[in-house]
Amino acid sequence: MTAMEAQQELQHIILRVSTNGLDYDTGKAMAVPFLEVINKKGEEISKKHNKRFRPLTWGYALRLGI
Repeated sequence: MTAMEAQQELQHIILRVSTNGLDYDTGKAMAVPFLEVINKKGEEISKKHNKRFRPLTWGYALRLGI
């Protein structure tokens, strides 16, 4: 799975949580594998450009609405 596909799936989960289709904890459990894929790609990019990596968390993804 690519980071782009993981981001799309994460968007669907966030939409379901924000429209009360899922509760917070279930959404978080479903999102963890997708967050790992996104964070792994982010680490690769930040190493390439010698920058500090700040991982995407579930709470921050909900606030952003990714």
